[in-house]
Amino acid sequence: MKTTLKLPNNFLLFSNEPIISRFNYKIDYEIEKLIKGRHEYALYLAPHFVGIVWFDDTLGYWVAEVFLHHNDYHGSYLAETLVELADEINADYRDYEPRTFHNH
Repeated sequence: MKTTLKLPNNFLLFSNEPIISRFNYKIDYEIEKLIKGRHEYALYLAPHFVGIVWFDDTLGYWVAEVFLHHNDYHGSYLAETLVELADEINADYRDYEPRTFHNH
């Protein structure tokens, strides 16, 4: 669901490896285990947006901020699972996906 939450200032980037990738439609459950409950966040990579993902211990939810063009904040989301988070964000940003045209 949409939210207004922002990444806390004291969180650090876990690694450059994404927790969610739209390029290969994978969720890295190892990263999920490693950052849950810690003050770290991970990347959500897609062809048409980038996100940052962390676990909010107080709420007990995963949170993501979405940026278009890698620096234009576009919204925040929260969900109980990474799958639910990815599904909602992918549904909302499907129209921003680059289109490829072919000459025939």
